[in-house]
Amino acid sequence: MDAHTQLGHCHEDAVQVSVKNLGIELKPESLGVCVSCSKAKAKQKNVPVHDPKREGPPAEQDMKRAFLDISTIKNSLNPKQKKHWRIVVLGGINLKFSDFYVTKNAMVEPTCEHSHQWKQAGRGIEIIRCDNAGENEKLQERVGSAEWKFDIEFEYMGRDAPQQNHLAELGFATLYNKG
Repeated sequence: MDAHTQLGHCHEDAVQVSVKNLGIELKPESLGVCVSCSKAKAKQKNVPVHDPKREGPPAEQDMKRAFLDISTIKNSLNPKQKKHWRIVVLGGINLKFSDFYVTKNAMVEPTCEHSHQWKQAGRGIEIIRCDNAGENEKLQERVGSAEWKFDIEFEYMGRDAPQQNHLAELGFATLYNKG
């Protein structure tokens, strides 16, 4: 195992050839498992690109999907500032809507108003993909309330899985870097 490590973690056959050329004799047994090599070869679990629940062509289905996320901006200079940044990205066209709020829950009613405007313009949303934070659960309750009566399905993603809500996460980075 020492020879494997000193030779840059190369394959077992390459270790045998190298030590033979250096005049060192090793037993012909296997090297065993190298923890460093195992960590280097490990990868994150694949996230499916296509959702099996989808119907129709993916591009057409994405036109009915919105990606929503909210981020907190830390600014100690003005604590009363609107520091919660909500972004909604309309799927299929990647159109971003960005607003700032004093509290996270303050984004619920304006998001319902935006959804109503999009529906009136013929661009109704059928699915909102977001994480399962409290403000998003309140949004789901409000969207289905007697006042709004939207038929919107919510897809909740797990925490720390930005690849599942990628358009909203990329929207933050894109707008922040352009700002």
